[in-house]
Amino acid sequence: MHDYLGEGPEQACPDGTEEDRIQHVVSKYNYLLEKVRKVASVPKRYFIFGNGDLGPLDWELYRKGYFGWRFSKHDVENLCDSINKAFPEGENHFIFVASNRNIIRDLDCCHIFVTEDSHGFPDLEPEWDVIFSNLPEHACSRADIAARNITYLSKLQAQVA
Repeated sequence: MHDYLGEGPEQACPDGTEEDRIQHVVSKYNYLLEKVRKVASVPKRYFIFGNGDLGPLDWELYRKGYFGWRFSKHDVENLCDSINKAFPEGENHFIFVASNRNIIRDLDCCHIFVTEDSHGFPDLEPEWDVIFSNLPEHACSRADIAARNITYLSKLQAQVA
């Protein structure tokens, strides 16, 4: 029911019985499951994820129940391994987006991009254009990804200093 933030199943299907509401939820998630299954047929896939605390959360966001989560290096590696197992055919590219406050420096399973702090999910920030325009075009070895991330982060640190 995540499309209905702040609403319960009654608002999502107001004229239905409890059984109608359950069927509504089942059909919605069957639809989403089918979309995920279709991802397997795509030859090149990009998975973009990051820590939830890309920017400072103000008190209003906390009051609404939004929370931040934080991936560890182990979490990111497990996520990438799980996706690779789920979609073994084709190319899987992983992009980890972080703010300068929550960088995982020694990642070699995914490309790192750093955004400036922003409130909430920065989907309208111009930095996302930079990330999308720099997506990897072909599969890289873990050593190549690690070298790229080290260079990227050192350039970033030099700009901040």
